[in-house]
Amino acid sequence: MCLILHISGRKQPMLIRLAASALDEGAIAIFPTETCYGIGCDATDETAVRRIFEIKKRNKKKALPVIVNDIQTAERYCYITPTAELLAKKFMPGPLTLVVKARGNLPKALTASSGKIAFRISSNKIANALAKELGKPLVATSANPGGKGEIYSGKEAIEKFAQCVDIIIDAGALKKRKPSTIYDTLSNKILRAGEISGGRINKALKTATNK
Repeated sequence: MCLILHISGRKQPMLIRLAASALDEGAIAIFPTETCYGIGCDATDETAVRRIFEIKKRNKKKALPVIVNDIQTAERYCYITPTAELLAKKFMPGPLTLVVKARGNLPKALTASSGKIAFRISSNKIANALAKELGKPLVATSANPGGKGEIYSGKEAIEKFAQCVDIIIDAGALKKRKPSTIYDTLSNKILRAGEISGGRINKALKTATNK
């Protein structure tokens, strides 16, 4: 049975703790992010990670991105280069996802055996609080089957996923935004254009170099 949590008011901290506890035990959750509704799990739980691939019908050669609460949490699971640190400080929390080298404490299914991990710090208060309460990376990929459109309403998320996930955090309708920009700090390339333009990224890097 799927647990539906309608997030509002003073009950929000309690519901976040409930959801994080379930995630820690292997649950799959739908939750709002700064772009659209996402689907996720404890990124260190390989069984849960594999369920995400099955639910989304996602190509197993495509790694899953994660949300962390802060850069210190990220450093426990990946290597933060000076470039990654600079961009994280400039644009996070926000819709920028950075690809960095993963440490050896993450499931190979998560990274698609690439040795890399894509992370961001969400500016959505619910997603950020959920990651903080979990205390580990939280898988956060769009809650839609591969190739289908993003979901921006809790109602639609419930209609499409109540039969296949464990928890849905309903925060109502989200403002439609572009997806997060994905920037590979190892190759210095934008892998996906999004909310933060390449020009802004290049300007931040150039400004830092000229200091």
